[in-house]
Amino acid sequence: MPSINFGVRLVFDKDFYEVEIKKNPKLLTKLMYINTRALGYKRHFNILSKKIFNKILENNKSMSRELLRCSFYDFEEEKLEEIENETERIIKYAIHIIKEDPQKKSFIMTSKGKEDDYLNNRHFQNSKDVSVKSGEEAIEILNGFFEDCTAK
Repeated sequence: MPSINFGVRLVFDKDFYEVEIKKNPKLLTKLMYINTRALGYKRHFNILSKKIFNKILENNKSMSRELLRCSFYDFEEEKLEEIENETERIIKYAIHIIKEDPQKKSFIMTSKGKEDDYLNNRHFQNSKDVSVKSGEEAIEILNGFFEDCTAK
């Protein structure tokens, strides 16, 4: 199957997992397809901070490391992982990847309740190429990407 250029990279936070994925576990399957089919980023498209990745595994004993790894790339940038504030760390990851990527845009995927934390953060306010997508809007984006992956 051919790879797909989605035009953006996706960076996820813990709240997206804890709220959206726990509400709809089938999203993990969709994320696997997206992660596998992304042009130039096979299995490295859906970014999750290594700190968050490990915390999800620690808090969800029944979650398979392999399943989580198929859905998310546990990206580790040493200096960024040292940032304790998760909101700031996620914003800096989203900015960091657009500096290196040909996509030059990224979406922070979160829950509706966390969106304002990003929008009001001073680090986010200076970036024009990072957008926050939350709740139903984030789910719609993932569903659209998944449809692209499964279109014949």
